Amino acid sequence: MKRTRRNVLGTASSMTALLFGASASTAARDYPEWDPDEVYNSGDRVVYEGSVWEAQWWTLGDEPSAGPGPWERLEEDANDDENDDENDGNGGNDSEYPSWNADTVYTGGDRVVYDGYLWEANWWTQGDEPGESEWGPWEEIEEYDDGDEDDDDNGDDDVLAGFSVSDSNPDPGEEVEFDAADSGGEIESYDWELGDDTEATGEVVIHTYDEDGDYEVELTVTDVDGATDTDSTTVTVADEPDSDLTADTALEEFYAEFDRDFYPEETEGGVPGLLENELHEDASEHGADLDAIENDAGDGSMELGALGDRGLELVKHFDDVGVARANTARLVAWLAGLAEETEPIPFNDGSGRGGGLTADAGPVAATNDPSVFVQNAWPLGEDFDDVYHQSQREDWSSGVSDDQYTNVENPIIDAAVNKVHPLTGESLGNGFSANAPLEATAELHGDGWQFDTALIFENTTDVPLLIDGAVIWWVGPSKGGTGLDQFSYDNAQRKNFSVGHPQRDVIEVALPDESKPGSFEGTDAPLSAYGVRMAQHNNPYMYRTLYPNQKFSMTYGNVTGPDQYDWPREDLLEVMLDTCHVEFRDDMDDIEQNTELVETLDMKNRFGN
Repeated sequence: MKRTRRNVLGTASSMTALLFGASASTAARDYPEWDPDEVYNSGDRVVYEGSVWEAQWWTLGDEPSAGPGPWERLEEDANDDENDDENDGNGGNDSEYPSWNADTVYTGGDRVVYDGYLWEANWWTQGDEPGESEWGPWEEIEEYDDGDEDDDDNGDDDVLAGFSVSDSNPDPGEEVEFDAADSGGEIESYDWELGDDTEATGEVVIHTYDEDGDYEVELTVTDVDGATDTDSTTVTVADEPDSDLTADTALEEFYAEFDRDFYPEETEGGVPGLLENELHEDASEHGADLDAIENDAGDGSMELGALGDRGLELVKHFDDVGVARANTARLVAWLAGLAEETEPIPFNDGSGRGGGLTADAGPVAATNDPSVFVQNAWPLGEDFDDVYHQSQREDWSSGVSDDQYTNVENPIIDAAVNKVHPLTGESLGNGFSANAPLEATAELHGDGWQFDTALIFENTTDVPLLIDGAVIWWVGPSKGGTGLDQFSYDNAQRKNFSVGHPQRDVIEVALPDESKPGSFEGTDAPLSAYGVRMAQHNNPYMYRTLYPNQKFSMTYGNVTGPDQYDWPREDLLEVMLDTCHVEFRDDMDDIEQNTELVETLDMKNRFGN
């Protein structure tokens, strides 16, 4: 869902405000007792010796106590019945909050009174006036009366809109249910605009759309004090005809150019050649008829049923949702054995993801609610490796220069930190974003001064996506513009790890202190904005594809380790995810759109594999 009021940190703070609207003893009953054997992350809360404590960063075995350390005490004597007799509207704290002071240092969770409102710090801050900036460190909690009368406990941040959709891609005439159960606060009314000039009220609404199209659905909730909040998403209605394919359909009938070489420079023999040389090793386990494939694929008489239950299911489904048959034809050799479950992907040393794993965060879904899109026919013939061949132009380099590394005017900073698209100028929302529905996870591997950082992406749609040409940007620990060849690409949909590994077009730009996101703003922690474009080559497209329900990962080795700067690891992972954006090619007929993005971000620096 697209949040329209606040960033991710603000949302978390508003939920904190809702929770601490209860009395201290009630809050204590909602938190577990501190356990020395339990891992706690930033924001986790526990009860210890009668008080509520909040973790400021990752911790294990550190006993909550006053003074320096990972814990901050939020409520004293939380289990004392004497403190449970009233809620004065100030977050359940009977003591008066201090007034904001420009000379005082505040950390995440600290609360102050300023200009008639109660404010909570989202991260370390000094001298930043509450309310001065929408993106500043302070979150407005509620109106605050420091007189003797009780405050009204229903400030604007108490109301939160949120809803789920039963089907975001229905057929025309199919019922869609919108359920606002995810909303919070003392809500008095639910008002819906359903995108087709229809309005409705109520917590649950059922609606049908008569025609194909994209419909912007918006929910506005109003609480008992008249405060409002909104949430929105897009519903895409499309009448997709059922495929006419059956198990008896011949390969030649399915794709008339079945024997055409997709990449003439390395003749693979079209679909028959791919089936002969690249057939998934598990195809027979899914019922593939190996004899029919061997004997009948060459002349196109092989029936699609020879691909087995799994292969036929996917070929028919892709046809149903509009995937170009030229694309599906290039995948059939792998679809015959593609796992139904999400396959684990290795780490860059060949071990599992847990090998040397220090910390991780996610998965998180793309917060900008991208619609499912089906790429048109993928490049073939002389355009087969169009992305890869661009580096042969004279104006491309083989590394990031010092001038590029220190260029604070590069729009990649604005793209990653402020989530502004560098071509369109449109907002990408808050948090992880993409132009196709994905989930992302961030990882740190290693221990000490040098770490490996990894980003993992899972395709949450039911259509395949070509990874070749995808552009990804994010903020992570700096590499100083050097060692950018220390990169690993991993997925499980390759016959071995020497196949399908991409070259990359890369940029790294050091962030100035004032541009660093989240809790790192104003610090000397070395962070950079990175951009990478995948440039795969030579190998069949089946090894360049992000299949439905499957993942790929990208890892940079030997980056600056958090231990050098006492960085809270969870904060670093959160920054990696919140600043990350993934953009797949959506126009396969013309590479210029993709090239424009690379040029704008100054990424014409090719690194080999």
